[in-house]
Amino acid sequence: MYISYNLVVALASLVLVAGGCTTSQYTSHSPVTNDRDTREERELASADYRQEREQASAGYRHLSVYEIHDLPHMSILEKKRWGFIGHSTINHHYELKSIKGEDVVIDHATGLMWFPGTSKDKFRLVSRSRVQKSEYWFKKFRQTRYAGFNDWRMPTVEEAASLLEKSKNNAGLYIDPVFSGHNKIWTSDLDTTRERWRVNFKKGSVHTYVYELFYAYRPVRSITFPLAKEVEERKGFSSGTGFFVSNNGHILTNYHIVENATTITIKDISGNSYDAKYLKGDSANDVALLKIESNTKPLNILLYSDVEKGSEVFTLGFPLANLQGLEQKATFGRVNALSGSEDDVRFLQIDVPLQPGNSGGPLFNHTGSVVGITTSTLNQINTLKQSGMLPQNVNYAVKIGYIVPILRGITTVQNERLMKKPFTDLIKENESSVVMVIAK
Repeated sequence: MYISYNLVVALASLVLVAGGCTTSQYTSHSPVTNDRDTREERELASADYRQEREQASAGYRHLSVYEIHDLPHMSILEKKRWGFIGHSTINHHYELKSIKGEDVVIDHATGLMWFPGTSKDKFRLVSRSRVQKSEYWFKKFRQTRYAGFNDWRMPTVEEAASLLEKSKNNAGLYIDPVFSGHNKIWTSDLDTTRERWRVNFKKGSVHTYVYELFYAYRPVRSITFPLAKEVEERKGFSSGTGFFVSNNGHILTNYHIVENATTITIKDISGNSYDAKYLKGDSANDVALLKIESNTKPLNILLYSDVEKGSEVFTLGFPLANLQGLEQKATFGRVNALSGSEDDVRFLQIDVPLQPGNSGGPLFNHTGSVVGITTSTLNQINTLKQSGMLPQNVNYAVKIGYIVPILRGITTVQNERLMKKPFTDLIKENESSVVMVIAK
């Protein structure tokens, strides 16, 4: 099997270590004079490599297959043959470039950029100039929002799944969960630990091959910025919107609203206040699950959404409460696209007007079923700088299908076939299930 993820990890040179760079422990050897010397050097290098791998792997919590299946937004695809599949389903577009005198190969189809991390010597003999170049690249990648992974072997399914855990810095590993336009990582499996990427810097091509143990090129992948945080932050608190998904107090909202909060308060449409408990969150898709101790009316969640481009949608929420007041607001619009910024398939693009405070609100279809969660709006300042124009009502909602994993174990109302009604009727039926979320 091989696996695809909504999370991308960039793979950096072996000479790079957590928190900075250092020279490789492999120093220059004398020229090989006979088979005995060759064997001794191989054995020495193998022992060093095993020690390094043990140190690098010590921080991993290997996930079982069952745990991997439970990770959100992850699909294990059928393995068609033995060995490494890699990018077999992707139509590559390679380009050879020279940046600062360093040859790199860019694959525009995947966003991967390849660069030589060590010398081409079998034993990875590292000169000082090569280390300095690696230091330069490492710093450059960090400045331009690349992430590093201190392991030159292609990750296994379990290891790649482990990278989805919260950001960690331990045991020689430098791992950053990041977002990307393609949201995929293609891995090997436990049968293919010796397979590597072969990069031809003369022709500008990349393919897999079984390499000797001491031959390493690392791929590096560019990323986009995380989800825009359209959160109302004033005097040490943030506010947004949430909605009930069970009859015993479970609430969905945006993760960024309650992130790092010490207290969370829920206000319903009648003005009643409740202390809420944070249960779990999914920062990648900006969704969190809360709970209050009360009987509640859940909204109908339409898992198998038939939302189409042009569909009418609306949301209920509490935008800019300190300016517009505490009354719940309804805003209306249409689905403009079935993907978000940079064609991110997790999102719907909508022209429903959203303001800070709308984040976390339900996106309803014409029957009053929830088909998404409002989460962000296109950054106007960045767009103005890049295009010279201000965007008009370019907003996004996470598709409800990407939120389902966080609801496991909770009894929710799902897929009820509701009748189309006027929006005025739908608002009256559902407004009591939409609440304000205040986090401090």
